[in-house]
Amino acid sequence: SLVYTTPTVVLRQDGALAPDLPITTGGTPTSYTVTPSLPTGLTLDPTTGVISGSPTVPAFTTTYTVTATNADGSTPGPVTIQVTPPLPATFLSLESGFHVETVAAGLSPLPIKMAFAPDGRLFFNELTTGNIRVIDALGTLIPTPVATVTVVTGVEQGLIGLALSPTFASDGLLYVRASVNVGGPGGDRNQIIRYTVDANNLGSNPTVIVDNLPIGAGRNGGDLKFGLDGLLYTTTGDCQNQANAQDDLSLAGRVLRYTAAGAIPATNPIAGSPEFVRGLRNSFAVCFHPVTGGLFCTDNGPTVDDEIHYLTAGRNCGWPTLPMGALAAYRVELYPEVIAPTGLLFYTAAAFGAEYANNFFLGGYVHSDIRRLHMSGAAYTDVDYELPFALLDDTGGLNKPIDLLVGPEGALYVSTVNSIYRIKKYP
Repeated sequence: SLVYTTPTVVLRQDGALAPDLPITTGGTPTSYTVTPSLPTGLTLDPTTGVISGSPTVPAFTTTYTVTATNADGSTPGPVTIQVTPPLPATFLSLESGFHVETVAAGLSPLPIKMAFAPDGRLFFNELTTGNIRVIDALGTLIPTPVATVTVVTGVEQGLIGLALSPTFASDGLLYVRASVNVGGPGGDRNQIIRYTVDANNLGSNPTVIVDNLPIGAGRNGGDLKFGLDGLLYTTTGDCQNQANAQDDLSLAGRVLRYTAAGAIPATNPIAGSPEFVRGLRNSFAVCFHPVTGGLFCTDNGPTVDDEIHYLTAGRNCGWPTLPMGALAAYRVELYPEVIAPTGLLFYTAAAFGAEYANNFFLGGYVHSDIRRLHMSGAAYTDVDYELPFALLDDTGGLNKPIDLLVGPEGALYVSTVNSIYRIKKYP
Protein backbone atom coordinates (compact mmCIF):
# COMPACT_ATOMS: atom_id res chain seq x y z
CA SER A 1 0.00 0.00 0.00
CA LEU A 2 1.00 3.64 -0.50
CA VAL A 3 -0.20 6.68 1.45
CA TYR A 4 1.22 10.16 1.88
CA THR A 5 2.00 11.94 5.13
CA THR A 6 -0.24 14.80 3.95
CA PRO A 7 -2.82 13.24 1.64
CA THR A 8 -4.67 16.55 1.11
CA VAL A 9 -2.47 19.53 0.29
CA VAL A 10 -3.78 23.12 0.16
CA LEU A 11 -1.23 25.67 -1.03
CA ARG A 12 -1.15 29.25 -2.21
CA GLN A 13 0.68 30.08 -5.43
CA ASP A 14 4.40 30.69 -4.74
CA GLY A 15 4.09 29.14 -1.30
CA ALA A 16 6.59 26.38 -0.54
CA LEU A 17 5.33 22.85 0.10
CA ALA A 18 7.01 21.07 2.98
CA PRO A 19 8.24 17.78 1.49
CA ASP A 20 5.30 15.34 1.43
CA LEU A 21 6.64 11.88 2.18
CA PRO A 22 5.27 8.54 0.95
CA ILE A 23 4.66 5.71 3.39
CA THR A 24 4.65 2.22 1.90
CA THR A 25 3.98 -1.23 3.29
CA GLY A 26 4.64 -4.64 1.76
CA GLY A 27 7.91 -3.81 0.01
CA THR A 28 10.44 -1.14 -0.96
CA PRO A 29 9.62 0.78 -4.16
CA THR A 30 12.33 1.40 -6.72
CA SER A 31 10.44 4.07 -8.69
CA TYR A 32 7.46 6.42 -8.54
CA THR A 33 5.26 7.99 -11.21
CA VAL A 34 2.26 10.33 -11.05
CA THR A 35 -0.80 11.02 -13.23
CA PRO A 36 -1.94 13.54 -14.21
CA SER A 37 1.06 15.88 -14.09
CA LEU A 38 1.44 17.83 -10.85
CA PRO A 39 0.77 21.60 -10.83
CA THR A 40 3.62 23.60 -12.34
CA GLY A 41 6.36 24.10 -9.77
CA LEU A 42 5.67 20.90 -7.84
CA THR A 43 7.76 17.81 -8.51
CA LEU A 44 7.68 14.11 -7.67
CA ASP A 45 11.08 12.58 -6.97
CA PRO A 46 11.01 9.42 -9.14
CA THR A 47 13.27 7.55 -6.71
CA THR A 48 12.01 8.56 -3.28
CA GLY A 49 8.41 9.51 -4.15
CA VAL A 50 8.72 12.80 -2.22
CA ILE A 51 6.50 15.63 -3.51
CA SER A 52 7.96 19.12 -3.00
CA GLY A 53 8.43 22.54 -4.59
CA SER A 54 6.60 25.88 -4.92
CA PRO A 55 3.64 26.04 -7.31
CA THR A 56 3.82 28.90 -9.81
CA VAL A 57 0.24 28.74 -11.14
CA PRO A 58 -3.14 28.19 -9.48
CA ALA A 59 -4.71 24.74 -9.76
CA PHE A 60 -8.23 23.60 -8.94
CA THR A 61 -8.61 20.80 -6.41
CA THR A 62 -7.46 17.62 -8.17
CA THR A 63 -6.68 14.10 -6.98
CA TYR A 64 -3.37 12.81 -8.38
CA THR A 65 -2.47 9.13 -8.47
CA VAL A 66 1.10 8.27 -7.47
CA THR A 67 2.16 4.74 -8.38
CA ALA A 68 4.98 3.01 -6.50
CA THR A 69 6.70 0.15 -8.36
CA ASN A 70 9.30 -2.56 -7.66
CA ALA A 71 10.19 -5.93 -9.16
CA ASP A 72 7.19 -7.58 -7.48
CA GLY A 73 4.55 -5.20 -8.77
CA SER A 74 3.03 -1.76 -8.19
CA THR A 75 0.41 0.00 -6.07
CA PRO A 76 -1.36 3.39 -6.41
CA GLY A 77 -1.86 6.06 -3.75
CA PRO A 78 -3.91 9.28 -4.01
CA VAL A 79 -2.78 12.84 -3.20
CA THR A 80 -5.26 15.70 -3.47
CA ILE A 81 -3.71 19.10 -4.22
CA GLN A 82 -5.23 22.57 -4.48
CA VAL A 83 -3.25 25.70 -5.36
CA THR A 84 -5.08 28.96 -4.74
CA PRO A 85 -4.10 32.26 -6.44
CA PRO A 86 -1.71 34.59 -4.62
CA LEU A 87 -3.20 37.07 -2.18
CA PRO A 88 -3.39 40.73 -3.18
CA ALA A 89 -0.83 42.94 -1.47
CA THR A 90 -3.59 44.27 0.78
CA PHE A 91 -4.03 40.87 2.48
CA LEU A 92 -1.39 39.36 4.73
CA SER A 93 -3.14 36.04 5.33
CA LEU A 94 -6.36 34.19 4.59
CA GLU A 95 -7.77 30.85 5.68
CA SER A 96 -6.50 28.13 3.38
CA GLY A 97 -8.74 27.15 0.50
CA PHE A 98 -10.01 30.70 -0.08
CA HIS A 99 -8.95 33.46 -2.47
CA VAL A 100 -9.58 37.20 -2.79
CA GLU A 101 -10.90 39.19 -5.73
CA THR A 102 -10.95 42.99 -5.86
CA VAL A 103 -14.44 44.30 -6.67
CA ALA A 104 -13.61 48.01 -6.51
CA ALA A 105 -10.56 49.99 -5.42
CA GLY A 106 -9.68 53.65 -5.00
CA LEU A 107 -13.10 54.50 -3.60
CA SER A 108 -13.80 57.70 -1.72
CA PRO A 109 -13.62 57.09 2.02
CA LEU A 110 -15.43 55.21 3.31
CA PRO A 111 -17.71 52.55 1.75
CA ILE A 112 -19.20 52.05 5.18
CA LYS A 113 -22.27 49.86 4.55
CA MET A 114 -23.28 47.55 1.68
CA ALA A 115 -26.49 45.87 0.52
CA PHE A 116 -27.32 43.56 -2.41
CA ALA A 117 -30.45 43.98 -4.53
CA PRO A 118 -32.18 40.82 -5.77
CA ASP A 119 -30.93 41.54 -9.32
CA GLY A 120 -27.27 41.47 -8.21
CA ARG A 121 -26.63 45.20 -7.90
CA LEU A 122 -24.39 46.09 -4.95
CA PHE A 123 -25.30 49.36 -3.22
CA PHE A 124 -22.98 51.11 -0.79
CA ASN A 125 -22.79 54.47 0.92
CA GLU A 126 -19.77 56.75 1.34
CA LEU A 127 -19.47 58.09 4.86
CA THR A 128 -18.03 61.54 4.22
CA THR A 129 -19.26 62.44 0.72
CA GLY A 130 -22.89 61.50 1.35
CA ASN A 131 -22.93 59.57 -1.93
CA ILE A 132 -25.00 56.42 -2.40
CA ARG A 133 -23.18 54.34 -5.05
CA VAL A 134 -23.93 51.17 -6.97
CA ILE A 135 -21.89 48.45 -8.66
CA ASP A 136 -24.00 46.75 -11.32
CA ALA A 137 -24.52 43.00 -11.61
CA LEU A 138 -21.59 42.78 -14.06
CA GLY A 139 -19.22 44.33 -11.53
CA THR A 140 -19.01 47.83 -13.02
CA LEU A 141 -19.01 50.82 -10.69
CA ILE A 142 -21.59 53.28 -12.02
CA PRO A 143 -19.95 56.76 -12.14
CA THR A 144 -23.04 58.75 -11.19
CA PRO A 145 -24.20 58.34 -7.58
CA VAL A 146 -27.68 56.99 -7.01
CA ALA A 147 -28.25 60.03 -4.79
CA THR A 148 -26.23 62.37 -2.60
CA VAL A 149 -27.17 63.47 0.89
CA THR A 150 -25.67 66.69 2.25
CA VAL A 151 -24.17 65.40 5.49
CA VAL A 152 -22.35 66.83 8.45
CA THR A 153 -19.11 65.03 9.17
CA GLY A 154 -17.37 64.48 12.46
CA VAL A 155 -15.53 61.64 14.09
CA GLU A 156 -18.39 59.20 13.43
CA GLN A 157 -20.90 61.31 11.52
CA GLY A 158 -21.98 61.27 7.89
CA LEU A 159 -23.89 58.79 5.76
CA ILE A 160 -23.70 55.96 8.27
CA GLY A 161 -26.37 53.38 7.43
CA LEU A 162 -27.91 51.68 4.39
CA ALA A 163 -30.73 49.16 3.87
CA LEU A 164 -32.91 47.96 1.01
CA SER A 165 -36.58 47.21 1.35
CA PRO A 166 -37.37 43.47 1.70
CA THR A 167 -39.56 44.01 -1.39
CA PHE A 168 -36.97 46.07 -3.27
CA ALA A 169 -37.53 44.07 -6.47
CA SER A 170 -41.02 45.55 -6.74
CA ASP A 171 -40.83 48.86 -4.87
CA GLY A 172 -37.18 49.98 -5.31
CA LEU A 173 -37.09 51.51 -1.83
CA LEU A 174 -33.66 52.30 -0.37
CA TYR A 175 -33.09 53.65 3.14
CA VAL A 176 -30.10 55.52 4.61
CA ARG A 177 -29.11 56.82 8.05
CA ALA A 178 -27.63 60.29 7.68
CA SER A 179 -26.14 62.95 9.95
CA VAL A 180 -27.56 66.22 8.64
CA ASN A 181 -28.11 69.86 9.54
CA VAL A 182 -31.56 71.30 8.98
CA GLY A 183 -30.54 74.86 9.97
CA GLY A 184 -31.01 76.92 13.06
CA PRO A 185 -29.98 76.22 16.65
CA GLY A 186 -29.84 72.52 17.35
CA GLY A 187 -30.17 71.79 13.65
CA ASP A 188 -27.78 68.82 13.68
CA ARG A 189 -29.53 65.47 13.93
CA ASN A 190 -29.57 61.96 12.52
CA GLN A 191 -32.35 60.98 10.13
CA ILE A 192 -33.60 57.95 8.26
CA ILE A 193 -34.25 58.95 4.66
CA ARG A 194 -36.04 56.82 2.05
CA TYR A 195 -35.42 56.93 -1.72
CA THR A 196 -37.03 55.20 -4.68
CA VAL A 197 -34.38 53.74 -7.01
CA ASP A 198 -35.17 53.00 -10.65
CA ALA A 199 -33.63 50.55 -13.13
CA ASN A 200 -31.21 53.29 -14.24
CA ASN A 201 -29.74 53.47 -10.71
CA LEU A 202 -31.15 56.90 -9.96
CA GLY A 203 -32.75 57.69 -6.62
CA SER A 204 -35.73 60.00 -6.39
CA ASN A 205 -38.41 61.21 -3.97
CA PRO A 206 -36.20 61.58 -0.86
CA THR A 207 -38.47 61.31 2.17
CA VAL A 208 -37.45 61.72 5.80
CA ILE A 209 -39.33 58.91 7.55
CA VAL A 210 -37.59 59.30 10.94
CA ASP A 211 -36.32 62.69 12.10
CA ASN A 212 -34.40 64.11 15.03
CA LEU A 213 -32.53 61.01 16.12
CA PRO A 214 -29.82 61.84 18.71
CA ILE A 215 -26.45 62.98 17.41
CA GLY A 216 -22.99 63.47 18.85
CA ALA A 217 -19.59 64.23 17.38
CA GLY A 218 -18.89 60.53 17.93
CA ARG A 219 -20.63 57.31 19.01
CA ASN A 220 -23.65 57.67 16.73
CA GLY A 221 -24.16 53.97 15.98
CA GLY A 222 -26.01 54.10 12.68
CA ASP A 223 -26.49 50.59 11.34
CA LEU A 224 -29.78 50.04 9.52
CA LYS A 225 -31.31 46.61 8.86
CA PHE A 226 -34.67 45.04 8.07
CA GLY A 227 -35.58 42.04 10.21
CA LEU A 228 -37.42 38.94 9.07
CA ASP A 229 -40.49 40.59 10.61
CA GLY A 230 -40.35 43.30 7.93
CA LEU A 231 -39.58 45.98 10.51
CA LEU A 232 -36.68 48.44 10.30
CA TYR A 233 -34.02 48.41 13.02
CA THR A 234 -31.35 51.05 13.62
CA THR A 235 -28.69 51.58 16.29
CA THR A 236 -27.91 54.76 18.19
CA GLY A 237 -24.76 55.31 20.24
CA ASP A 238 -24.69 57.17 23.53
CA CYS A 239 -23.48 60.30 21.64
CA GLN A 240 -20.47 60.60 23.97
CA ASN A 241 -22.64 60.88 27.08
CA GLN A 242 -22.84 57.50 28.78
CA ALA A 243 -25.82 58.53 30.93
CA ASN A 244 -27.95 58.70 27.77
CA ALA A 245 -27.92 54.91 27.42
CA GLN A 246 -30.12 54.49 30.54
CA ASP A 247 -32.03 57.80 30.43
CA ASP A 248 -35.78 57.26 29.93
CA LEU A 249 -36.00 60.60 28.12
CA SER A 250 -33.31 59.74 25.55
CA LEU A 251 -33.19 57.52 22.44
CA ALA A 252 -29.38 57.34 22.52
CA GLY A 253 -27.56 54.09 23.31
CA ARG A 254 -30.28 51.89 21.87
CA VAL A 255 -31.58 49.69 19.09
CA LEU A 256 -34.74 51.32 17.71
CA ARG A 257 -37.48 49.59 15.72
CA TYR A 258 -39.81 51.17 13.16
CA THR A 259 -42.19 50.13 10.43
CA ALA A 260 -41.00 50.51 6.83
CA ALA A 261 -42.88 53.84 6.76
CA GLY A 262 -41.16 55.14 9.92
CA ALA A 263 -44.05 54.58 12.34
CA ILE A 264 -43.72 53.00 15.78
CA PRO A 265 -44.90 49.36 15.81
CA ALA A 266 -47.60 48.48 18.33
CA THR A 267 -45.50 45.44 19.33
CA ASN A 268 -42.57 47.50 20.65
CA PRO A 269 -41.85 46.90 24.36
CA ILE A 270 -42.69 50.52 25.37
CA ALA A 271 -45.96 51.89 24.00
CA GLY A 272 -45.39 54.87 21.73
CA SER A 273 -41.58 54.49 21.76
CA PRO A 274 -39.28 53.13 19.03
CA GLU A 275 -37.02 51.61 21.71
CA PHE A 276 -36.36 47.89 21.26
CA VAL A 277 -33.38 47.49 23.63
CA ARG A 278 -31.19 49.95 25.53
CA GLY A 279 -27.87 50.12 27.36
CA LEU A 280 -25.46 50.28 24.40
CA ARG A 281 -22.38 52.46 24.16
CA ASN A 282 -21.89 52.41 20.40
CA SER A 283 -23.24 49.56 18.31
CA PHE A 284 -21.72 49.72 14.84
CA ALA A 285 -23.38 46.57 13.49
CA VAL A 286 -26.52 44.50 13.86
CA CYS A 287 -27.37 41.32 12.00
CA PHE A 288 -30.21 38.84 11.84
CA HIS A 289 -29.83 35.10 11.56
CA PRO A 290 -31.30 34.47 8.09
CA VAL A 291 -33.33 31.46 9.26
CA THR A 292 -34.22 31.97 12.93
CA GLY A 293 -34.54 35.75 12.65
CA GLY A 294 -32.52 36.18 15.87
CA LEU A 295 -31.06 39.67 16.31
CA PHE A 296 -27.41 40.20 17.27
CA CYS A 297 -25.38 43.37 17.70
CA THR A 298 -21.87 44.50 18.49
CA ASP A 299 -21.03 47.09 21.12
CA ASN A 300 -17.76 48.99 21.23
CA GLY A 301 -16.40 49.41 24.74
CA PRO A 302 -14.26 52.35 25.87
CA THR A 303 -10.75 50.95 26.47
CA VAL A 304 -11.93 47.45 27.43
CA ASP A 305 -14.78 45.05 26.86
CA ASP A 306 -16.06 44.98 23.30
CA GLU A 307 -19.12 42.75 23.11
CA ILE A 308 -21.55 40.80 20.94
CA HIS A 309 -25.12 40.62 22.25
CA TYR A 310 -28.18 38.54 21.42
CA LEU A 311 -31.16 40.89 21.62
CA THR A 312 -34.79 40.36 22.50
CA ALA A 313 -37.42 43.03 23.10
CA GLY A 314 -37.09 45.09 26.28
CA ARG A 315 -33.65 43.85 27.27
CA ASN A 316 -30.79 45.99 28.59
CA CYS A 317 -27.18 45.61 27.43
CA GLY A 318 -25.84 47.13 30.65
CA TRP A 319 -23.91 50.24 29.56
CA PRO A 320 -22.60 51.93 31.63
CA THR A 321 -24.13 49.76 34.40
CA LEU A 322 -27.18 47.52 34.53
CA PRO A 323 -29.93 49.20 36.58
CA MET A 324 -31.56 47.33 39.44
CA GLY A 325 -34.40 45.16 38.15
CA ALA A 326 -33.49 45.50 34.46
CA LEU A 327 -33.56 42.38 32.27
CA ALA A 328 -30.07 41.86 30.91
CA ALA A 329 -29.49 41.05 27.25
CA TYR A 330 -27.60 37.82 26.60
CA ARG A 331 -23.90 38.49 26.01
CA VAL A 332 -22.63 36.12 23.34
CA GLU A 333 -18.97 37.12 23.45
CA LEU A 334 -16.69 39.46 25.38
CA TYR A 335 -13.36 40.84 24.18
CA PRO A 336 -11.52 42.27 27.22
CA GLU A 337 -8.90 43.76 24.87
CA VAL A 338 -10.56 46.21 22.49
CA ILE A 339 -10.85 44.97 18.90
CA ALA A 340 -13.39 47.63 17.79
CA PRO A 341 -15.87 45.25 16.10
CA THR A 342 -17.20 46.50 12.77
CA GLY A 343 -19.01 44.18 10.32
CA LEU A 344 -21.01 41.24 11.66
CA LEU A 345 -22.93 38.50 9.84
CA PHE A 346 -24.19 34.94 10.06
CA TYR A 347 -23.11 32.73 7.17
CA THR A 348 -25.81 30.32 5.99
CA ALA A 349 -25.00 29.99 2.26
CA ALA A 350 -23.83 26.64 0.87
CA ALA A 351 -20.80 27.90 -1.06
CA PHE A 352 -18.27 27.58 1.78
CA GLY A 353 -19.36 24.08 2.80
CA ALA A 354 -21.00 22.52 5.85
CA GLU A 355 -18.14 23.46 8.17
CA TYR A 356 -19.08 27.14 7.80
CA ALA A 357 -22.84 26.81 8.24
CA ASN A 358 -24.15 29.22 10.91
CA ASN A 359 -20.68 30.65 11.56
CA PHE A 360 -20.34 34.25 12.65
CA PHE A 361 -17.93 36.41 10.67
CA LEU A 362 -16.70 39.47 12.60
CA GLY A 363 -14.53 42.36 11.45
CA GLY A 364 -12.04 43.96 13.86
CA TYR A 365 -10.90 47.53 13.21
CA VAL A 366 -7.97 47.62 15.65
CA HIS A 367 -6.14 44.57 14.30
CA SER A 368 -7.43 44.81 10.70
CA ASP A 369 -8.69 41.26 10.88
CA ILE A 370 -11.73 39.09 10.21
CA ARG A 371 -12.58 36.33 12.68
CA ARG A 372 -14.76 33.25 12.27
CA LEU A 373 -16.81 32.09 15.25
CA HIS A 374 -18.29 28.59 15.20
CA MET A 375 -21.75 28.82 16.79
CA SER A 376 -24.21 26.31 18.20
CA GLY A 377 -27.37 26.16 20.32
CA ALA A 378 -31.01 26.53 19.37
CA ALA A 379 -30.58 30.26 18.66
CA TYR A 380 -26.89 29.99 17.67
CA THR A 381 -25.83 31.97 20.71
CA ASP A 382 -23.09 29.61 21.95
CA VAL A 383 -19.51 30.21 20.80
CA ASP A 384 -17.78 26.84 20.40
CA TYR A 385 -14.49 28.27 19.19
CA GLU A 386 -13.04 31.23 17.31
CA LEU A 387 -10.54 31.10 14.44
CA PRO A 388 -8.64 33.75 12.49
CA PHE A 389 -10.04 34.02 8.97
CA ALA A 390 -8.24 36.94 7.31
CA LEU A 391 -5.59 39.52 8.19
CA LEU A 392 -5.33 42.68 6.12
CA ASP A 393 -2.22 44.80 5.58
CA ASP A 394 -3.00 48.03 7.38
CA THR A 395 -0.08 50.02 5.98
CA GLY A 396 -1.35 53.58 5.67
CA GLY A 397 -4.52 52.78 7.63
CA LEU A 398 -6.54 51.97 4.50
CA ASN A 399 -7.27 48.29 5.00
CA LYS A 400 -9.48 48.27 8.05
CA PRO A 401 -12.49 45.96 7.56
CA ILE A 402 -15.60 48.12 7.77
CA ASP A 403 -18.60 46.07 6.60
CA LEU A 404 -19.21 42.39 5.82
CA LEU A 405 -21.89 41.04 3.49
CA VAL A 406 -22.79 37.71 1.89
CA GLY A 407 -23.24 37.95 -1.88
CA PRO A 408 -25.84 36.13 -3.97
CA GLU A 409 -23.20 33.58 -5.02
CA GLY A 410 -22.27 32.88 -1.39
CA ALA A 411 -19.03 34.88 -1.38
CA LEU A 412 -18.03 37.09 1.55
CA TYR A 413 -17.82 40.77 0.60
CA VAL A 414 -15.59 43.06 2.68
CA SER A 415 -15.47 46.84 2.49
CA THR A 416 -12.40 48.68 3.76
CA VAL A 417 -11.54 52.37 3.94
CA ASN A 418 -11.22 52.61 0.15
CA SER A 419 -11.97 49.22 -1.43
CA ILE A 420 -14.44 46.36 -1.67
CA TYR A 421 -13.20 42.76 -1.84
CA ARG A 422 -14.86 39.42 -2.53
CA ILE A 423 -13.60 36.30 -0.71
CA LYS A 424 -14.53 32.99 -2.34
CA LYS A 425 -13.94 29.31 -1.70
CA TYR A 426 -11.54 28.10 -4.39
CA PRO A 427 -12.88 25.25 -6.58
